[in-house]
Amino acid sequence: MIAEDQTLIVQQRPLLSFRVRLLLGAGFLLLALFVVVLLSLPPKLKAGQVIDQYGVYRFPTGGQRVEIKKTAANNVQIIFHRRFVEFSLFSIPIYSRLAADQPISFEAERDWFVSVDRYQRLWIFHGRWDQEWGALRPMPSGGTVPYPAAVLMQGSWFLPKGKLATGGNVVSMTGEWAGVPSTFFERIPDKDQGVSTWGGIPPIPVSPPPFTKKQQTMIELKLGIAR
Repeated sequence: MIAEDQTLIVQQRPLLSFRVRLLLGAGFLLLALFVVVLLSLPPKLKAGQVIDQYGVYRFPTGGQRVEIKKTAANNVQIIFHRRFVEFSLFSIPIYSRLAADQPISFEAERDWFVSVDRYQRLWIFHGRWDQEWGALRPMPSGGTVPYPAAVLMQGSWFLPKGKLATGGNVVSMTGEWAGVPSTFFERIPDKDQGVSTWGGIPPIPVSPPPFTKKQQTMIELKLGIAR
């Protein structure tokens, strides 16, 4: 009996060893696939980081992206890729997709840079058009970009009566600078040059204005941001 039992144990060991090797192999394969996917993702921005290079970048939250490219017509196109939840279970996202907003376009001759803040808002600066460069070029969406410099923002912002809105905002025209990243704000050139650079706009603040406590609470609740 003892010999038979030992024989059974010896016979079972190769089977157990094969299962272990199979599990280890599957685990290493999954790990390799995870690393490949991770390495193929676009670089992830830090909140307030300023970029002035073409490419695709993930938002600090990782859920949305900004694509910056130069077209054959020598224009800059900045595309905000929003994430939309297609299906959820008990308010838990199960499937989501990225959908592109209408591109923001302007001539590549202008100076430009962008930034994303912790509230998932995309900030864009483009400089003024020098008339020595020639006539303004029509953009794909129709019309032309105005001559003056501008600051634009895509995301959540507050209307004059305090309501929180979502969409595009020409900040340099509306004067809604609240929450602008200080790194982005400080890089804006010629903030005190007035009409010659910016046209007829509300005065640009001396320093980046923060949200009020009420505004910060409202936007954090909307976006589900933990303090």
